[in-house]
Amino acid sequence: MSKKIIVCVITLLMVTAVSVSAQNLLLNPGFENGPAGGVSPTDWTAFGNAYQEGSYDPFYPHSGTQLCSMYGNWSGPYNVSGIFQEFTCSEGDEYEMACWARYSSNDPMIGSQAEGGNWMVQKIAFFDAGNNEIHAVESIILDGSFTADTWHYSGGINATAPANTVKVQALVLYIQPDADGGAGHVDDVAFGEAGTVPTEKTSWGKIKSMVK
Repeated sequence: MSKKIIVCVITLLMVTAVSVSAQNLLLNPGFENGPAGGVSPTDWTAFGNAYQEGSYDPFYPHSGTQLCSMYGNWSGPYNVSGIFQEFTCSEGDEYEMACWARYSSNDPMIGSQAEGGNWMVQKIAFFDAGNNEIHAVESIILDGSFTADTWHYSGGINATAPANTVKVQALVLYIQPDADGGAGHVDDVAFGEAGTVPTEKTSWGKIKSMVK
């Protein structure tokens, strides 16, 4: 393949990635904004133990120089740490969500969710005017059965707002059912209207891999 063709292909992919990225509703989706080092992620609502961290062991971002790390609270069975952003919406609005997740062998998650280990999920949740969660879709993005020291693409989830919806939340959660240790890391979260969330093939990481 000639250099001219390669340049044209990369340029086309870059335009596609920028277009998709511009439709991500999340602020600070890659945790690059604001300080790092045991602080709550900028532009996200965080609870429990969820912190924005930089590029130092055991934190190795999927892209950029920062990520979000989460771990359990040791505050009883099924305690949860997490982050979210919320947006107004109405019945029939359809959303997609995806992200990247990993854990370090220096602070590993142990065992699968099915075996009672800690796990992480991505979740789209809809709420009514009384702030009641009325519908949600979620998927597991990480547990101890995943390969350590490797970024795993979550795959996308889709959800449609039911009747009486007034807002939607995009959440990433770390669930600790008992007292296991280990931290999970998340980066490059995408959330938007149906058809706008990037896939692994259109991610900037894939484009960068083509540039030698």
